[in-house]
Amino acid sequence: MAVLQARPEPIRDRWGRYVIPDPVTGEERSWIRDTTWASTVADNFALTRWQLRMVALGLARRSDLMAGVAAVLDPETKDGKRRLDQFVEDAKEHAGGTARSTIGTALHSFAEAVDTDRQVEIPAPWDRDIEAYRRTLRAAGIKVSANYVEKVCLVQRYGVAGTMDRLIAFEDRILIGDLKTGRDLVYSWTEIAIQLALYAHADTVFDPIEKRHRPMLAVDQEKALVIHLPAGEGRCTLYLVDIAAGWQMAEVCGAVRDWRARRDLATPLGYGIEPR
Repeated sequence: MAVLQARPEPIRDRWGRYVIPDPVTGEERSWIRDTTWASTVADNFALTRWQLRMVALGLARRSDLMAGVAAVLDPETKDGKRRLDQFVEDAKEHAGGTARSTIGTALHSFAEAVDTDRQVEIPAPWDRDIEAYRRTLRAAGIKVSANYVEKVCLVQRYGVAGTMDRLIAFEDRILIGDLKTGRDLVYSWTEIAIQLALYAHADTVFDPIEKRHRPMLAVDQEKALVIHLPAGEGRCTLYLVDIAAGWQMAEVCGAVRDWRARRDLATPLGYGIEPR
């Protein structure tokens, strides 16, 4: 069996954004991540509480991390914040906070191999997940375009870029298809609808090997398909997603981001007492 090779990606800047030549000017620039754009209006309360619980559990289980946190004597400095951030990430990882993400990335790679007719050894129990993926797509009559799997899409209007999972043929339509491996999507549909709408309205697809843009294939801009494959559960569920509504909210995200960037909302009057 072949070993999965790393898929070429564009370079990223220090904030993890793709650095890609502008398809109009040709100048290299950073593009806002599609997930960042979609999260502009997301309700992150449940996610934030879960992350805090993971950090608390990790610190409770690692006395060395607790000691490291206590030893940061300058928490408001740049270096102090960096050290605390690292302890937080280490604690979250130790509590298993990143385990499902790692497994999800592996399932994406396995599904990519299946969709592009590459042979790969899939260990148990994840082989049950991929078999459920195969059976579900086959039962629904879904065909995956091998030429449009894991492609970098750009939306010029908003300066957004992201990696689209796949394009699929379903019921005489070409849809954006997206694989999700989280346990529960109930709190994620707003972001998912926005994210997939951005892909459907992409202007170009960027090839990081040839370093060139190609026009995005015309796809359905009303609906997209989510393939829910919760890691380790051996089951797969399909959802049609309203990306027409997602595109409306993507436009709202633009308005919100413009509002947040304003710096003219308050003007100092010139009165006040300075400390002596």
